[in-house]
Amino acid sequence: MVKGQNNKLNNKLKSKNFYIWMLSGVLTVVCICAVCFNLPELNKSKELTDLNEPKVESQGNANVANEVTDIADNSENNVPQSDESEEINLLEHDIYDENENESSLSQVTKPVETVEPSENTEVPTVAIQEEEAVSVMQNDTKPISEKLSFDEDAGLLWPANGNVIMNYSDEKGIYFATLGQYKVNPAILIGAEEETEVVSATKGTIDEIIENEETGTTIKMSIGNDYVLTYGQLKDLKVEVGDTVEEGQVLGCIAKPTKYYVVEGANLYFQVTQNGEPVNPLYLLR
Repeated sequence: MVKGQNNKLNNKLKSKNFYIWMLSGVLTVVCICAVCFNLPELNKSKELTDLNEPKVESQGNANVANEVTDIADNSENNVPQSDESEEINLLEHDIYDENENESSLSQVTKPVETVEPSENTEVPTVAIQEEEAVSVMQNDTKPISEKLSFDEDAGLLWPANGNVIMNYSDEKGIYFATLGQYKVNPAILIGAEEETEVVSATKGTIDEIIENEETGTTIKMSIGNDYVLTYGQLKDLKVEVGDTVEEGQVLGCIAKPTKYYVVEGANLYFQVTQNGEPVNPLYLLR
């Protein structure tokens, strides 16, 4: 019995399948051993790879920076670029366009400032002539009052025929019958009938014609040396503002008295000032 089993075993060992299985087993064992032997080295290489990865990233960043620099250089040299570089170029192009527009505007406006007139242009000459004309007009108008010179020794002509019904007073109050009170009087009142002509007391220019509650229609006239004559309670004026009048020339007529001088009756309100300060007209009237 035992001998028969041994024969079978020997037959199996001698068969080809046995050797094939045997060879496969040996190869399997060899492969397993090789894998186990190389596994530590694979782990080490993997760790080395992990350690080297940051350097690769830093190198990548450096490469990106270099690419950006190259993109800027390429944008100046009009070299075809990637999508990212095209966006950067668009932004730079917009900025360049704005600067170019500003420079173009300055170039457009700059020649206007430096344009020189042509040979046929007479604008500067006309402008100079206009300035000269204005200067002549000013010189013609201003000296009218500046050339006036009042001769204090010669004095003033009486502006109306009549008597003084209220004297000048700058200190003591005098009685105003219509108002029923005493107060100072910076002028004199020359009593006269309505329609009586009022003439210029000396040569002068008409500065103002105003309506005043107390003195009615009133003329202010410069006569030189900072003297100004005021004629009040007038009507039917014969002069206008800016007129130059001669001594004895008719200015207008005496009007109905205002409510301030009803009791006193019709009169000419006549005042003299120098530098704005009242002066007694009787000192200057002839």
